[in-house]
Amino acid sequence: MENNSFTFKHFTIHQEKCAMKVGTDGTLLGAWARTNLENPQRILDIGTGTGLIALMMAQRFPLAKVTAIDIDHDAFIQASQNIALSPYHQRIEVLNISLQQYAPTIERAFEVIVCNPPFFTNSLQCPNIQKNIAKHTISLSFRELCKHVSRLLSDDGAFSVIVPIERKNDMICEAALSQMFMQKSYSVKTTPHKSARRVLLSFCKHKNYVEDDVEYTITIGDDLYKHLTSPFYLEKFDN
Repeated sequence: MENNSFTFKHFTIHQEKCAMKVGTDGTLLGAWARTNLENPQRILDIGTGTGLIALMMAQRFPLAKVTAIDIDHDAFIQASQNIALSPYHQRIEVLNISLQQYAPTIERAFEVIVCNPPFFTNSLQCPNIQKNIAKHTISLSFRELCKHVSRLLSDDGAFSVIVPIERKNDMICEAALSQMFMQKSYSVKTTPHKSARRVLLSFCKHKNYVEDDVEYTITIGDDLYKHLTSPFYLEKFDN
């Protein structure tokens, strides 16, 4: 039986309406997502799903207004409910709209943009339409994502994503085509002895925000992972 709710320190995520449940990818992205400003004012969460990342960003940045968008109506309803019950509901707006429809309507840029994007391209699709939209690039390709993000991102902004390690170069290439530079890269391992399965990437619009050493590794359960996620998880990690 699927777990229909997940309780964090400051909010609870109900997820029975959503195809993609709370998992390590989304939680790690929400905890890690980069910013070049100490107190960003405007944050965009693309494909918010349950609203998890939007809530995490609102917790991390108490002065920010967060806009969370999702093309799926059930996800929009679920995220709206989760956010309405949270301490951050006054600072988060949820919209049932695709990025392609939303981007042309926006004139003021965002300092932080986050996205846990669909990433499967040629894999077998499942009968569940919600899961196809959430997991496959049929609704949002990397190229479309980067094109719209480049337009919406402020000059001093940061765009953060998490993708499978085998699609890292695809995302970097598409970002470059949209005039965005890779700022940071953290490979994500489940254990120290296994190869990385995911990679966290951040991009910016100007080279002066790019660090000299951008390649790092996070292993689930290591000190960095604990440091990033401890403000959110109920469990206390052993020292």
